[in-house]
Amino acid sequence: MTEVNQEIRDQIKQAVTTGDLKRLRSLASQFPESFASFAGGQKSEDNLVDSAWKEQKHDVLIWLVLEKGMEASARLKANPVIAEYRFADPQARYHKTAEVLVASIANKNNVSGHDCRSVQSWATYPDLGLLSKFIGRIDKQFVHQVQSGNFRKFVVRMASDDRVKKIETAHSAAMFVALAENIDKIEERFREAQIERNKLATPNTGRRPS
Repeated sequence: MTEVNQEIRDQIKQAVTTGDLKRLRSLASQFPESFASFAGGQKSEDNLVDSAWKEQKHDVLIWLVLEKGMEASARLKANPVIAEYRFADPQARYHKTAEVLVASIANKNNVSGHDCRSVQSWATYPDLGLLSKFIGRIDKQFVHQVQSGNFRKFVVRMASDDRVKKIETAHSAAMFVALAENIDKIEERFREAQIERNKLATPNTGRRPS
């Protein structure tokens, strides 16, 4: 069993704050106990998701949340301009994780009170046109997480979380429920939009079709 080493923990923190996702993956693989010691971090200064958000390392945050199942702390000041919801710690972690995840997916450096509601709308009606506009500005790490199936696992887990019943007033709960209910169609539309995006990105060789 690998010992939880403070030096390794410091290296993990540094990889998060510098946005070195390749290094972070390596450390998580080599030192699973040290990496796991951050799970459930209640102190914002010792929470990897909080650190990634504060440093605006969107791809790292997406990986931490979707692939590693980590959550923001209840004490994260996601956006000091927006009034804080008065949830208990478990519900606050759920809601803040949703806020910073959605913002990071869209490569935004701030949280908007309408972000979760916007995602809920395209999740409820996964129109290809709307999704195409959305996919054009999202973080590539999110594309990977959708293609790998981690996004599906995450939304199903969040939609069925016991905290949903206690957080009905927040858009985050409704967002995850809508995502889970329509995940098959969303993934299908997502693949179609990605194919169209790849076609547009392919350079024109100038050759005429035969």
